[in-house]
Amino acid sequence: MTTTDPFDFTTERADRFHTSYAAGELQRRLYAEAFADEYPAEVDPTSSCTWSVLAAMLRGLRLGPDEILVDLGSSGGGH
Repeated sequence: MTTTDPFDFTTERADRFHTSYAAGELQRRLYAEAFADEYPAEVDPTSSCTWSVLAAMLRGLRLGPDEILVDLGSSGGGH
């Protein structure tokens, strides 16, 4: 039996994930169904991120009222 290292973030693995994610709605539907109102569909997350997780991240960043968070290159959005 072959196991996959969950921390092996190779370009090939990322490409396979994003190709699969873009090709279908299954992952989005499963997350949305599982998390209901907690699922942040508006930001199109590519993970099991919830509004609570996003809020905790934002609180942890301690951005001031005039500061802007720029998310560069982590994915399409979300967590």
